[in-house]
Amino acid sequence: MGRWTDRESDDQRLPDGMQRVGYDADTQRHTFQSSNGALFQGPAGARYGRLTPYGSEPRPMTMEEDEAMKEGNREAWRYLLPFLLLVVLVLFLLFKLVNTGPGSTPEPPLRCADGSHAYVVQRGDTCWEIVQRAGVGLQDLMEVNPGMECDRLRVGKAICVPDGR
Repeated sequence: MGRWTDRESDDQRLPDGMQRVGYDADTQRHTFQSSNGALFQGPAGARYGRLTPYGSEPRPMTMEEDEAMKEGNREAWRYLLPFLLLVVLVLFLLFKLVNTGPGSTPEPPLRCADGSHAYVVQRGDTCWEIVQRAGVGLQDLMEVNPGMECDRLRVGKAICVPDGR
């Protein structure tokens, strides 16, 4: 809900006795008339704002008015800073969570016992193919890798393979 939703009509937004009487699409200015018949125009592109007598150009802002406007802008940013800090924090945590998935932490280097060597599982490898290439039995492979499940071999996982032949 907007800041001035309770003040949307001309009666509520304009000074007493003023009413909107026209709009010039070329200059994008609204024209207003006071109770004594004097015409005023609003700033270009704005529905409300500082009214100036019709036909005259608005005077430039004074240094004090300009400083007051800049100070108002600084104060507005101060209200946004906690929100922006929360957005940055949420984005940081989101990227931290996404980048530290279960497969992103490197496994510690595998230390194989004497008489065996490390082997990195390739796509399509099975325990049977690995022991056939090494020239050892399946039971020997299971002994040097306790707890290994042959039907759950992951590509890139290092296992110990007994030296054979």
